[in-house]
Amino acid sequence: MRRLLSFHPPSASPALAVAALSAVLGAAACGPGRVVVLEPPVNAQEVVSRLEARERLAVPLRVVFDWEMSEQGVRVDGRGSARMEPPFKARLDLFLGNNEPAGSASAIDDELRIPTELPPQVLPPANLLWSALGVFKPGLGTALLGAERVDGGVHLSYGLPGGETAVYRLVDGRIVRVEVMREGSVVQRLTLQRDDLQVPVEATYRDLVEVRELKLVRESVAQTEPFPPDIWTP
Repeated sequence: MRRLLSFHPPSASPALAVAALSAVLGAAACGPGRVVVLEPPVNAQEVVSRLEARERLAVPLRVVFDWEMSEQGVRVDGRGSARMEPPFKARLDLFLGNNEPAGSASAIDDELRIPTELPPQVLPPANLLWSALGVFKPGLGTALLGAERVDGGVHLSYGLPGGETAVYRLVDGRIVRVEVMREGSVVQRLTLQRDDLQVPVEATYRDLVEVRELKLVRESVAQTEPFPPDIWTP
């Protein structure tokens, strides 16, 4: 009786098997059939709701900070304080290095109240000032344009009443930068350094058109009792 002979190649070693599988996967990744995993689109309204809940002023705060302003080669610095009260009230008082008052201002909702002794261009507009203090308030008359994932964060875009666009960069659900765009170019930029407290460690506002910079460096922040109502009109 004739015996049928069959040939079984020796089993490949585990190392060779892994190498072969890696080669196949590598070839597939480079080929036209590459599989790309797409993340779901960002729900802009959900991002806004979470941001409003996280960066809202819940209790009265007193903040002490160092400040520095530079404009066209001229530099001025000193110390300052901010008194903040829910929902959207803030007063800033600036002092020079010799404790001489440099000026005061307040923000009530979307209105900046700046006395005549303080040049109005020293402070950023209300929406950026609120972000510098750790409070999210894009302002009345703005329109939510959308949100997208960019470089490990989220960009949240608003149309401003004057036709400009404000782009908020969020990392871990918190604002770290705001850029105001006009005709595709950045005209104002606010950069924040954050820690676990609501008020940023450092806020740097730059007017790229007027070449002006204002930096606030937080020294302390403390919860306090409500403030007298007359302080909001400096």
